Amino acid sequence: MESLRTLIRSNEDLFRDSFGIRAALTSAAPGRINIIGEHTDYTMGLAMPAAIDRWILVSITAREDDMCDVISRDFNSGMKIQLNEKSTPAETWQQYVYGAISVFHEKSHFPHGFNTVISGNIPIRSGLSSSGALEVALMNAFRSLYGLELDDRELIKLCQRVEHEYLHIQSGLLDQFASQFSKGGQLMVIDFAELACDYFEADMGNYTWVVADSRVTRELADSKYMERVVECKKGLEVIKDAAPAVEGFRDITEKHLSYLSETIRRRIRHYIRENARVLAAKQSILEQDFIQLGRLLTESHLSLKTDYEVSCDELDFLVETAMNHSGCVGSRMMGGGFGGCTLSLVDATHADDFMGVVQQAYSGQFSEDARIYRFNLVDGAGIFSPLQ
Repeated sequence: MESLRTLIRSNEDLFRDSFGIRAALTSAAPGRINIIGEHTDYTMGLAMPAAIDRWILVSITAREDDMCDVISRDFNSGMKIQLNEKSTPAETWQQYVYGAISVFHEKSHFPHGFNTVISGNIPIRSGLSSSGALEVALMNAFRSLYGLELDDRELIKLCQRVEHEYLHIQSGLLDQFASQFSKGGQLMVIDFAELACDYFEADMGNYTWVVADSRVTRELADSKYMERVVECKKGLEVIKDAAPAVEGFRDITEKHLSYLSETIRRRIRHYIRENARVLAAKQSILEQDFIQLGRLLTESHLSLKTDYEVSCDELDFLVETAMNHSGCVGSRMMGGGFGGCTLSLVDATHADDFMGVVQQAYSGQFSEDARIYRFNLVDGAGIFSPLQ
C-alpha cells in the first residue's frame, strides 16, 4: 500500500501538471474504523474510533480572482465555481466540495479563489468515511491556505454543517472527530455530549482488526439512516413528556423504555446498551481480555441487526462466516449500515487464513468478491509543505 508521502507527491505532481504551478500546501485527512459505538454520535452518546492509514488529499494554492477550480483524480472530473455563486452540483463528490466552500466562505470569507486537486485511497462508499475525510481535508486546507483563526472543534462542526445543509444527512460527528483528532497507535472514547475524548493505547496483544467490505454501497440520505435519526428524536421527546427529569439522551435509562412503542423502544434500547458496551470494551482492552471484547462486538452486531435494524443479508453473512472461524473472537457490522463493512477481531496468527476463508465464502454466496483489509492506526489530519 502506498505511503502517505507517496500519495502526497503523486497529488502534487498532478496539481503541477494541471495548473502549471506548484501547490502551496497539501492537506491530508484519514479515514477511520469504529471499534464499537454505532449510531450513537447523533444522539450524544459514546463511540470508540481510530484513524486508519488511508487518506484523502487536497493540494491547493490561491488564485488572484474569485474562481474555484477543482479537479478530482478519483472521479476523473472537475468543477469550476465562483465564490458567492449559487450552484446545484449533480455529482455527490461535487456536492461535498461545494458545501465545504459555501460553509467555510460564510463562516470566514475567502479573500479570493483557489486551484485544487483532490485524490485519495480510502475505499469509496464502504463505511470507512471517505466523505468525512474529504470534508476534513478541505476545511484544513482552507484554514491553512488563508491563515484563518479556527479551532479544531469549530472546524469539524463546519464539516457537519456540510452534511446537514448540502447533503441533507443529519449525521453526528464521529467521522470528522476521528479524522481530525486521532493519534497514531491509540484508540479513543469520544463523548459526543461533551465533544471530548479520552485516549488510550491500542495494545491488542496477539489480536488484529480485519475489515471486510461487502461492496454493497448505500447513500445514507437515500437509506433508512434518516429514519433512525427521526425515531430516536421522537423517543426522546416521548420520554421527556413522561419523565420531566430527562433533559437529553444521556439521561435515558432502561426504566424509561416502558413509555415507548415497540419499534422506538428497540431503537433506544440499542442506544443505551451500545453506550455501555463502549465503556466495557475500553476496560476489556486495558485488561487485555480480548475474549470479552469479542463478545461485546458480537453483541453490538446483534443489537444493530435486531433492535436498530440497520444490517443486511451480506453483512450478516460476513459476521456469521467470521464467527465460524476458529481464529475470530468477535465480529460486527461497522458504519451506518445497509451495506459497507464488517469489523472482526482475529488472532493474528490465523489472520491470513481467516481473510482467505471469508473472501472465498462470500464470493461463493453472493458472486461478488469482498475486499479484505488490515489497517494501521495513524494520526489525524495534517498539513504538509510541498515535497521537493
